Amino acid sequence: MIRILIADESGLTGDAMRSILGEQEDIYVVGCVHTEEELYFSLPHSNILLLSVRLGSRSASDIIKDICEAHSGVKTLVVGIHDNPRLILQYIEAGASGYVLRQETMGSLLAKVRAAYNDLALISPAIAAQLMGRLAKLANHPLTVDRGRRANNLAELTPREQEVLGLINNGYTNQEIANKLFITCGTVKNHVHSILEKLEASSRHDAASIYEMYQNPPSTLTMNQSGALTVA
Repeated sequence: MIRILIADESGLTGDAMRSILGEQEDIYVVGCVHTEEELYFSLPHSNILLLSVRLGSRSASDIIKDICEAHSGVKTLVVGIHDNPRLILQYIEAGASGYVLRQETMGSLLAKVRAAYNDLALISPAIAAQLMGRLAKLANHPLTVDRGRRANNLAELTPREQEVLGLINNGYTNQEIANKLFITCGTVKNHVHSILEKLEASSRHDAASIYEMYQNPPSTLTMNQSGALTVA
């Protein structure tokens, strides 16, 4: 049985999904939550999570990473997102099992829910091509050379520097990092300089690539003719 938890700040949107999903014979809706606290309370009772792009002060990417670590049996679909390949890849790399665009129908949502439950992902050919290209780039990135040294460099980062690097990897600017961590932008710049020096990275992008390589190692992907993507 597919046990779905809906996490959406908009009560109207969540209730609409709950009403339609609840009519399906193979689906049981565990609940519709509107806060992060409610989400983590109900999560153990579900195997599929439908997550909006934000929940309170947390982004979907941050929540997905937490879920992958603590509730690996739950598969997450990010719902109501714009057709933006960069953001879609960000969610997938964070650990999402799929996504549902704003303009997609409930029929498409149901198909993607059932695909995720069966360890598949229905995505557009364009996104599949970009995702596979991204993974291929990571797999053949020059930074894969001397992985042991890179791992040691990462271990040299202070807890605060690791936190800043994680936010850099999520696309945050220095000012956004400063606001999130309640520190000055100048302090963030100092942390970034130290991170680049310790990782022997030439740019923020290179530093993020090193971080991503060790947090999310490349996977093997295959896609069938209907667009179902399997990740091994």
